Amino acid sequence: MRMHAIFSVPALFILIACSSTNNTNTSTDNDAGSPIDSGGGGVDSGEPTDAGIVSAKLSFKPSNIDLSGIDVSKVKDETSSGTCEIRTDISSCFDKAVFATVTQSDQSKITVIIVKSWKVEPTAHVTLNTLSGNTPIAIVSLGDMDVQGTIDAHGKDVHPAPGGYESIIEQNGSGPGGGPKGDNTFGGAGASYCGVGGIGSVIVGGSSTPAAAKAAYGAPELVPLHGGSSGGGGNTGQGGAGGAGLQLVANGKLTTSPGSYINVGGGGGGFGVTAGGGGSGGSLLIEASTVTIAGIIAANGGGGGGAGQGLATGSDGTADATPAAGGGGTAAGGTGSGGATVDGSAAPTASGDNVAGGGGGGAGRIRINTTSGAADLTAATLSPTAATACVSQGTVK
Repeated sequence: MRMHAIFSVPALFILIACSSTNNTNTSTDNDAGSPIDSGGGGVDSGEPTDAGIVSAKLSFKPSNIDLSGIDVSKVKDETSSGTCEIRTDISSCFDKAVFATVTQSDQSKITVIIVKSWKVEPTAHVTLNTLSGNTPIAIVSLGDMDVQGTIDAHGKDVHPAPGGYESIIEQNGSGPGGGPKGDNTFGGAGASYCGVGGIGSVIVGGSSTPAAAKAAYGAPELVPLHGGSSGGGGNTGQGGAGGAGLQLVANGKLTTSPGSYINVGGGGGGFGVTAGGGGSGGSLLIEASTVTIAGIIAANGGGGGGAGQGLATGSDGTADATPAAGGGGTAAGGTGSGGATVDGSAAPTASGDNVAGGGGGGAGRIRINTTSGAADLTAATLSPTAATACVSQGTVK
């Protein structure tokens, strides 16, 4: 596993003390700070509960997460201005955030991080990783959320983002859309989600028929929230991991600026004698009173791995509408989804002996819920595009 992210962030992290609540497994915060008033956006200004807890009070009920019983008396306005990291239990992006673990409707867990408000400066690069555990992540602002920089929650080749699925060599990909495995005669297939993964190629002179990728799955509402599936492993090639399951909630307005992006793409398939398929894009659920998107939101599939002379891992799902490239080699990998093309592509015909490439990963899902049911997407770049079934809008409850 690559460990570079943890060494790139500031060494001073928040120290966390644990306590339990009725609806969560853990709820943690910092000891310093003072209660905030309801004017800051969303904190109940009435008396604390019998347990002395000041609970979050939003103007709507967010999907997937119950915030009752989580003490938010010490949260504050947060600004991220440099490179920082978010895990499931700690973060260098926040000073006074509250972390909790909540059970979703299917009994799976989701990490909830609550702040008073959050501004991501143009110079900020926020990354999400699974070093402390692998669950989807919901970041909740009791006020506004303003994203001017970048949020990276994509699978990094064979390593999943929070909530995404991982595969192993010579095994079917994991998750509901996990790509079928390859063998010594053909490459692994890309993972499916909203889009369908591509199949791997067959070795030169081979007569095998690669297994077809799984059908598209999942509901547009993203309830419950899960990340993308992983590609099928090849013979010595691991499948690409799934993109994150990420939920962003703002009680007020949520805005993204030109030059910003939020990326929950799938990871690229690993190279091998027969290579692994790309992971599928993950899930991004945005909920706020009003939403204005002027940057990029992407949930693209990863490229399939390459094999043979010049072999390389497939590219991770891109933070734009360009399909991720398949890994190079005499048996190149298929491209991932991108833009209006929601399916991953099949690996090209192999030209080298006894090697085969992996298929590309399919697109994930994007959902935006607002009070009106219509976000301002005039200046947005969405991949998959808003015209596809992989992007939908609804109303907050």
